Amino acid sequence: MEHQIKNYYGILSVHKNSSIEEITKKYKEKIKYSHPDNFKNQTKKILATKNTVLLNEAYSNLTDPTKKNEFDSIYDFYFSTIPSPYSLKKEYGPFHVSKDNVDTSISVNKGDIIRTLSKGTVWFSMFGPILSANGETYNTPDNYPAPNLLKNSLICLINNTFYQGGNDRYFVSNDNGQLYLRTNDSFFEDNFGTWEIYVLQYSLTEV
Repeated sequence: MEHQIKNYYGILSVHKNSSIEEITKKYKEKIKYSHPDNFKNQTKKILATKNTVLLNEAYSNLTDPTKKNEFDSIYDFYFSTIPSPYSLKKEYGPFHVSKDNVDTSISVNKGDIIRTLSKGTVWFSMFGPILSANGETYNTPDNYPAPNLLKNSLICLINNTFYQGGNDRYFVSNDNGQLYLRTNDSFFEDNFGTWEIYVLQYSLTEV
């Protein structure tokens, strides 16, 4: 599944509980600065025009009670734990993490936020099921793929760098590259459980 959801509170640098007066004040400050006539450079003019469109869209949605209620109904799930300048770029899944190695075909840019949601059971063929969706513990042995991350947890690989994944965790990518998923354990391709992973990709939308 793919769709884009902009974080209107982040675009205007306001909070969910900000008053209409506070939203309007911040909008006027930003729209004045972002006006294309403020810039002589053509590239900056184009960027300012795009920013103006974003600001107007955010202001329209946050000052119309019906639109604001619709946005608030999804805000808590998508954005309450994510830094405010980021907007949801795409939503993917479910990916079935069987046999430990999944190429998601998701192209990640440096600075993107990757958020993982997981459900199901991690089942190692030699040891049977691990009870939680993550099956994670501390004290990861040195011979595991990512000894600095949680044992038996979901780990995310981008351009030879491992990041901690799991049930509603996120990280900021320091790399460009494809996203791979696997279990942080010592046996490659031994997970025969029903682990399903959803991936939410956020990109910086700073105005």
